[in-house]
Amino acid sequence: MALNVPYGCFAAKILKSSIVSDFTLTETLYPSRLALSEHCHERACFSFVLKGGFTEKYGNRTRQCEPSNVIYLPSGQTHSDNFRSVGARALHVEIDLGRRMRFGEFPALLPDSTDFQGGIMALLFYKLYQEFGAKTDRATPLAIEGLVLEIIAASLRKTTEKQAKKVGLENLERVRDFLHAHFAEQNSLARIAELTGMQPAHLARAFRHRYGCTVGEYVRRLRIEFALGELSNSEKPLALIAQNAGFFDQSHFCKTFKLLTGQSPGAFRNNLVDS
Repeated sequence: MALNVPYGCFAAKILKSSIVSDFTLTETLYPSRLALSEHCHERACFSFVLKGGFTEKYGNRTRQCEPSNVIYLPSGQTHSDNFRSVGARALHVEIDLGRRMRFGEFPALLPDSTDFQGGIMALLFYKLYQEFGAKTDRATPLAIEGLVLEIIAASLRKTTEKQAKKVGLENLERVRDFLHAHFAEQNSLARIAELTGMQPAHLARAFRHRYGCTVGEYVRRLRIEFALGELSNSEKPLALIAQNAGFFDQSHFCKTFKLLTGQSPGAFRNNLVDS
């Protein structure tokens, strides 16, 4: 059974700790080769790696935590950590937004563990670390609270962007699979876009960026690949091969074949026979 760690507690040397509003900030120093068995934290927590590094396992996943990495663990997420020979130093921000969420002041935190490499998240944490380590004045608590709220907002935004990219990639793979299965059919870009709910113009740009050619060029290549197989393994007439590949007629087939291969279908077949 995983150990449930109360907030503000870490299996490390605590260098500094402070409570600001709904946030508990703790700077910790982990010794060389420390191995922490499965445990979870009472509150959701962001951890910013300042020095050193460690390997973290959570669920069926493993991640390498390096300097400038930000790791997010929701409340109750079981995980284990193995620190390297140099140990590690980290800044943790534990969060209790119960009151804020009850009164609609802030949306729910991320439900799943995630991590961020550099970028805006690291920049915000460096600013937070400066405020946390600086000599406290009357504005320090306000600055820290504002930065933590920015970090939470950035994590939500970044995660949404990641999910959107993943969905976009999945959509493009669906389009590609559809083209492979239906290359001989006459499909408009609008009809293909309907498969994913994407706008045709967006699909056209995304497809070219992903596969290096337009949708139409991709389909032509598939048709020619099919024709190459037919020419190599059958004695079917060129007109029938053209029809089965989805070309309008034999003339269109021959022009496209020569454009992409450098020779006519007949010359390609004859070369196979001669060899």
